[in-house]
Parts: sequence; C-alpha cells; structure tokens
Amino acid sequence: MEEAAFWQSVVEHEYAVPPEHRLEEMTRTLMDWLGSPDPVLRDRYAYPILEHWLHADTYPQAAVRGMMAELAANLMHGLGERETDSIFLRTFSVLLLAEIVHYDNARQFLDQAEVRQLLELALVYLEAERDLRGWVPEKGWAHSVAHTADLLFVLARSRHLDSPDLRRLLDGIVGKLAAGGSFYVCGEDERLVRAVLAVAERELLPVDDLASWMRRLTQSLRTLDWMNDATLEPSLDVHHNTKLLLQSLYVQLMREDEPPAVAAELLPAVRDALRALAW
Repeated sequence: MEEAAFWQSVVEHEYAVPPEHRLEEMTRTLMDWLGSPDPVLRDRYAYPILEHWLHADTYPQAAVRGMMAELAANLMHGLGERETDSIFLRTFSVLLLAEIVHYDNARQFLDQAEVRQLLELALVYLEAERDLRGWVPEKGWAHSVAHTADLLFVLARSRHLDSPDLRRLLDGIVGKLAAGGSFYVCGEDERLVRAVLAVAERELLPVDDLASWMRRLTQSLRTLDWMNDATLEPSLDVHHNTKLLLQSLYVQLMREDEPPAVAAELLPAVRDALRALAW
C-alpha cells in the first residue's frame, strides 16, 4: 500500500514533515484516519504520529485547541450505535483527547473551564457509549472503556480539577460498571484502576470517601440471589467487571516497588469489597 509506505517513511525519518508536504494537509489526513476501520492506518500511523507531533510542540496552541474541538465533536458521531465502524472515530478521538490533557498537564496552556468541559464530555461519553468491544477481528482495537479510562486518568491528575470534580469522576466509573453490557476481557479493569489511583494520589479526597466509593461499587451485588435466573444473568457481567477492577486495584496497592502512598489505608476497604463479592 503506497499510503502506508509513505507514512512508514515519515516514522523512520523521526516524524519529520517531508519538504514537499504541508503539516496542515498531513494532519487533516491523519485526523480523518482516526475513524478508519483499517488498523494500520488508524493505530499504526494516525494516532501515534499525531501524538508524537503534539508532544514535540509541532503545533501552535491555537491549532491544538482546534484539534481538541474537532475531537470532542467526534465523540457524538454515531454515539449509541453497537458493533458499527463508527466506534473507531469515537474511541481514537477519546485517546487523542487524553494526549492533549497529558500535554496540558506538562505545558499548562488550558484554563480551568476548558479542562472541566473535557471532564463533562468524558463523563457523558462514558455513560452513553454502547459499543464496548475490545479487540475487533481484522479491524483492531476499539477499546472504548479503556481509552475513556485513559482520559479520566490524565484528567484526575489535572491541576484544574478539585475534590468535587474527582468525586464525579469516580461516580462515572461506578455508573459504567453498574450499567454492564460487556465482560471486560481486554484490560479495561487495569486502565480504570489507573484513573482511580490517580484520584487517590491527589490526596484531595479523604480515605473514607474512597472506601465509601468501593461500598457503592459493590452495593447492588451484595444481595444478589445466585439461584434466581431472572436477577442473576443480567448481573453476571457487572459482578465480573467489578470484581476484576477491585482485584486489579488490590494488586496495584500491593506493589512492592513504590506502592501508592494511600496503599496502607485503602487496602482494608478493598479487602472488604472483595469479600462482599465472594461466591
């Protein structure tokens, strides 16, 4: 494929823009490819090259803001559809928005209103997305939950968000897990845990708040009747995903190398939550 060969050459030449090409035209092509069902164009070239140019300060801040507005609009494209190719534009737009927030956390060019708008967008999208596929055969990663978790992770670390914002972020995760709709089998739990730990490590929320969050996470599952088909079957994915997230959280808190500062205080609450989900 000639297109792939051209972009591979760009990568191999340290992402330099060829003299006979304009950055704006190349960016337009790559932005369009974020929604491509071809994983080579989308996942090997479009996202990584845009990410590299962003962090290399290739774009002026006005251009980054314009990109951010387009990516935010992309999240509404086909929202609510299931198992259609529209998922790729949404989920890779989420991933690039995460890179912009990550860039802002280092460069500090967005204001508080802009970051809070991105939090609102992320929470609306997290709740409304119905296509929860991870790996799609022949088309690569969709990964809407994981990519949105990446955005929540960098938002949780933003200087612009305070304790009420962080509580809303955690509530959004509770709501997504409670809604079910898919069994997490592609690492979604680990990506969500990164966001939870980022909240905890800000030390803006008391440990009691985090323990209360875990109790809410498991509340509807504590009284589940394992012999009642009518209530059990619709809850199996919720139980699986919640337990997986708590197990991942436990593993991260038990890390021997540089455990999170909140580990000692949080571990008892995680153990209690896991006991509540025992079969």
